Order: sequence, then structure tokens, then C-alpha cells
Amino acid sequence: MNGISLVLCDSRVKHSLVTSEYNTRRAECEAGVRFLQTFYPEIKSLRDVTMSMLDQHLRDAEPLIYRRCAYVVQETNVYWMA
Repeated sequence: MNGISLVLCDSRVKHSLVTSEYNTRRAECEAGVRFLQTFYPEIKSLRDVTMSMLDQHLRDAEPLIYRRCAYVVQETNVYWMA
């Protein structure tokens, strides 16, 4: 790891999940999981979901929830592929 530096910065920016859209987005993702469980009972969370599952069952049925879930599924796949 020669030539690599790690820099940590405290921006002192305060974040409040109570006043953000976080809870709404989380609820939408949970709704997506419940919807997909009707087709795949083994699903416990979006970690268990593939894009093909979303495309097949959620894309046309629930477009907003599809977008929320797709973001999480794609981010999870990128993390695990790295």
C-alpha cells in the first residue's frame, strides 16, 4: 500500500434522519421487499433481490418503489463486486 494516504475529515455537518426523506425511502424499500416476497418467499431483504426479479415483478407494478429498490440492489451489487 505504498503511496496511499487515508484522510479523515470532520465537516461538522449535522444530519437529522427525522427531518429527511430517509424514513420514507426506507418504508418504500420495505414495501418492495413485501411485494417481492409474494413471488419469492425466501427474500428477507433487498440483499436477496436481483435486478431481474425487480424488472420482472416490480418495474411496471410499482414504478416509484422499483426505482428505490433498484438503487439499493445496484449499490449492493457494486459493493460486493469490488
